[in-house]
Amino acid sequence: MIFIYKNLKTILLAFILSLQFSCLKKQNLENQDIGPTVNPEIIQEKMGEGIGTIGYEDINLHEKSIMTRTLTLADSQKTKMFTQTLEVDSIDITSKEGKIIYNLFVDHQNHLNPNSSFGGSYTIETDRITKSELRAAEKNVFFLHNTYLYYSLFACKQENTSCHNFNIEDYNIKLPSEFADVRICPNPANCIIPIRKITFDIVSKGILPENTPDREFITFIVSKKLPFFSKVLNFCSRTLEQNGDRKILVDDCYNIDSFSMGENSVQ
Repeated sequence: MIFIYKNLKTILLAFILSLQFSCLKKQNLENQDIGPTVNPEIIQEKMGEGIGTIGYEDINLHEKSIMTRTLTLADSQKTKMFTQTLEVDSIDITSKEGKIIYNLFVDHQNHLNPNSSFGGSYTIETDRITKSELRAAEKNVFFLHNTYLYYSLFACKQENTSCHNFNIEDYNIKLPSEFADVRICPNPANCIIPIRKITFDIVSKGILPENTPDREFITFIVSKKLPFFSKVLNFCSRTLEQNGDRKILVDDCYNIDSFSMGENSVQ
């Protein structure tokens, strides 16, 4: 598969960002009418439907993703925080120890502080039978699928926390031909994949100095058809932050800018 960054950025990413910001801009976090609490089990179920299984056994050899984190203040001042490139170099199966070891190459470029950039080889170890994680990659490597699992399974179940305004929207988009693959869609000449956009509010009570609820607006855009490290295409958190004598909107967003499918691996 040919990896062409510009095509994916202009077609796939443009669509993702249009979905993301059309919702962010109309969201008023100062509105206290947040509606009834949503059952966390419903959120878990619908988020699971949107992304399908998240199993390490689905990781492909030479699979690659490029992700960028961007901070936007007051819907205008945008700052690129970091860009992270991740590629699966090799997958080792150890029969004696019953492990599968995923060897990753990570290049993490910090745009604000280049001296904090890092890169090199990282590993994820899983049990060959149960597929459970035995040892994770180092903590400074950012994985969007872990963020998705946290918000799906745990975020709405925390003490003094509730979730509201849960909404899902399903779309279909056409991938550029350079990324069409029979493993993603049956007809690479017209590769249509499903996209699910998930939004909800998380309200944490009594954690601010004035004892008022803290509200966070969450957006995910996912596709179950994409390779493991790119299934979560977008994650955004919108909050109100104090800036001098006023509060401003802060959007903290992580986007998959580009990806490649890699090769099927036998595990």
